[in-house]
Amino acid sequence: MKTKKTAAAKQAATEETPAPEAATTKATKKTKLAAKPKATADTLMPRAKTADDLCVFALRMTIAERDELHAAAGPSRASRFVRAVALAAARNDVPALQAILTEIQRDAAS
Repeated sequence: MKTKKTAAAKQAATEETPAPEAATTKATKKTKLAAKPKATADTLMPRAKTADDLCVFALRMTIAERDELHAAAGPSRASRFVRAVALAAARNDVPALQAILTEIQRDAAS
């Protein structure tokens, strides 16, 4: 069954419909937003593309151990510190380990 719309219902329906200019503006804004390229992991952090590719070696430690590590090496040098100590120990390079310990002690004293 079809029902007839009253004049008031027709007027309410036309008032709710946005003007053609407003619809065009919204569509344009959506088009501009859609045209923007999304950032990917490759664009945010360029990877080393050398013959010696890098890899990640992760360590699990407690928060207290992490805090001690940052206190010894400094907050921005913790990764370099751990890498230097690990490689010196793996190579059985006692003079390098002693040099690292001397540097830490000197930094702690100052």
